[in-house]
Amino acid sequence: VVATKDGGYLAVGNSLYHGKKRVATDLWLVKTNSNGQFLWDKALGGIGGDDGLDIFEREDGTLIVVGEYYDKPKGRISLWVFNITQDGTIIWDRLLNKFDFDESIVKSKKGFSDFDGGVAGFQSRNGVLLITGYHTQADDNQQPLTDTSRDVWTICLNSDGEVLWQHVFPEKDDDKSFSMIEDNQGNYLFAGFTCSKGNGLKDVWIRKFSISRP
Repeated sequence: VVATKDGGYLAVGNSLYHGKKRVATDLWLVKTNSNGQFLWDKALGGIGGDDGLDIFEREDGTLIVVGEYYDKPKGRISLWVFNITQDGTIIWDRLLNKFDFDESIVKSKKGFSDFDGGVAGFQSRNGVLLITGYHTQADDNQQPLTDTSRDVWTICLNSDGEVLWQHVFPEKDDDKSFSMIEDNQGNYLFAGFTCSKGNGLKDVWIRKFSISRP
């Protein structure tokens, strides 16, 4: 949920009721006024299960939504990020997958699957958009492993949704971030969990990095 500049609130999540034929979830946006009274809602997505996980307001008053989009026919889960106005009109939207940025990977003739997703984001002090999510590790045939083999993935976009840079933090086991911030020096920090480090099965993981040296 985010408090918007017009005094209301905008929440994002998912809905099976509003999903296509009610067989899979759609990303669901709900807008209320300052008293919580319903103003409008909108369901977005395809025939797979889609989800909205974060929303934040830009300095210009438009909003950025971050989540996951499941392209069921292609077997691909993508990081989904889009920009909307206060009334829910889409300005631009992007489906992003880590392997799309790796020219060394040859796509299979039978199709190619990515399992990636977006979890959280914010607008930095210099106006760019920072998104943190996950990328699912691939096997020797470049096919995704299970959801217990994820790596933290961070992406930077300009105001038009064009990718400026992206970086994966590869580890041996399952790792995932849930939030990301910028410090006073312009460095970035993400927080989540790791199964690759620490002493237990799953430990809290906080990492600080810069653009020039992730």
